[in-house]
Amino acid sequence: MENLLVQAEQAFRKGHLTEPAHNNAYDRFQSVLLLDPANSEARAGLQAMVIQFAEGVRQALARSRTREAGVLLREAEAYFPEHQLLADLRREMEQMNRALPAESAVRTTTIKRIGKIDAIDEYPLSTAVLSGQRDSLLPLLATLAQRVAQTNESVMIYARTDAEGRWLYKQMKKAAQGYRIRGDIRLSKSPKIAILPPL
Repeated sequence: MENLLVQAEQAFRKGHLTEPAHNNAYDRFQSVLLLDPANSEARAGLQAMVIQFAEGVRQALARSRTREAGVLLREAEAYFPEHQLLADLRREMEQMNRALPAESAVRTTTIKRIGKIDAIDEYPLSTAVLSGQRDSLLPLLATLAQRVAQTNESVMIYARTDAEGRWLYKQMKKAAQGYRIRGDIRLSKSPKIAILPPL
């Protein structure tokens, strides 16, 4: 069983999450659970896979690659049906798709009204991830930070607490490599990052 765990972890590090068949991280972790259903390392490995899939989806969304994001999410849901993180991500994607006009080829041309603020784009953040695995949001935050550094857009961070908002801003600031991100933090029960026009 230890050998199976080593093989699973090696496959995970190489990015072989579900391929090739019968020689990937998912199959190896599942094999361990067949032998020991309570094995915490295998369960943690599968959870890490879910987070990896979620990161891929969020990165694709951040680059406006909605079709790629959909493909990744469907693949993840096939292996992890009814997982809460993926269910949250599915709802977020559906909300984003409803907010964007089908004919819009460039997301930055879409202006949405949030209260009294004109938002170019918005990215809902899973409360479950923020409460437990918030480091998995770092790729998305880095992508958004690099975007605003190039476009001079500003951001509005909606967070459940001031500390949560400051953490999100700090991560974006760190990823922007010296660029001063313009924006503000507001308290909200529904965390998200809104991209606003340049100030």
